[in-house]
Amino acid sequence: MACCAPKEDTESISVLSQSQESYRCPTAARTTTTTDVFETTNPAKPFASPQSKGLKQVGNPCTSRAPLEGDFVISTGGKRTGHDVKGTAKAWISMPWQVAKVVQVDADGDFRLLNEQGVESGFMFRREFAFLAELGVQASPIKDQATKSLSRDSSAVRDRTFEVKLICKDGAKLGLALDSSDVNAFEVLAVDGGMALAYNQQAAQVVKLCFGDFIVGVNGQKGDKAAMLKELEKPTVVLSVAPRVKFTAVIIKEAGEEPGVSCAYEAVSSTLLVQQVHGNTVSSGYVYKYNKSAAAGNTIEQGDRITEVNGIRTRPKEMLEEMTKSGKLELVIGRPKV
Repeated sequence: MACCAPKEDTESISVLSQSQESYRCPTAARTTTTTDVFETTNPAKPFASPQSKGLKQVGNPCTSRAPLEGDFVISTGGKRTGHDVKGTAKAWISMPWQVAKVVQVDADGDFRLLNEQGVESGFMFRREFAFLAELGVQASPIKDQATKSLSRDSSAVRDRTFEVKLICKDGAKLGLALDSSDVNAFEVLAVDGGMALAYNQQAAQVVKLCFGDFIVGVNGQKGDKAAMLKELEKPTVVLSVAPRVKFTAVIIKEAGEEPGVSCAYEAVSSTLLVQQVHGNTVSSGYVYKYNKSAAAGNTIEQGDRITEVNGIRTRPKEMLEEMTKSGKLELVIGRPKV
């Protein structure tokens, strides 16, 4: 099994801890290796802007439909800066006249971008960008009939568990990177080739495998981490996939107040896994206090994923540190839609 070696030391803040395990789906013949999530075997190359010889026209906002890999987008609010794919702050830059190419889309429709200098970003909010329109046409780019078909069904709601069957033949790899720290649901970190990518290229948008989805069953095995991991080694794999649903928990943290939860993350994780909510009194921590007054279905529970803290996302160490600060906290909580 192609698993990463456990880390020797852990980092903790208050009762929050770092998990020590990670998992990458193996190949059918166990001979092909894959890189860690978001790493590439070759550096990204700059691309030629599709409107390099003319005025770049801003089309529909990226919230008008689900973005697709290969779309070209442009900032709607001037110069944009962000983390690059390695997490370096302000290393990714796109000027208002420059175009960026979508290289990965998550379950919420936000994306990672390749700029004209060949630098890949971390995840960016799609609300800050618009699709690049063809010259003289104020509309989202649609390149061919296959893409047009995907665009039509992209408005469909991903609100139920669906199954994906992948068959690895002749040494083909599965092509999934997973966060397997939770025993009940493996979070999809990346679709990085193999049969998973081949499936996505022909699947309707509503049933694509997306960053942030959860694998809640493998070949009928559910709730048993070891059994699910073993099934992932087989040449034929039927995945039960649950899209991510989310809500925002707004908390006012007082000075010296503890979170009152145990959270874990792996070296390749993009979220924090809630392993336990502690105590049974308001002095147990601000999460317990929040849960006492939260609406049904919006309490923070074991197995939830903290996907964002005060606008920080995909960088769990920074998210964890932000949770210890006093003042207003906005936690975006994700969980499988089952």
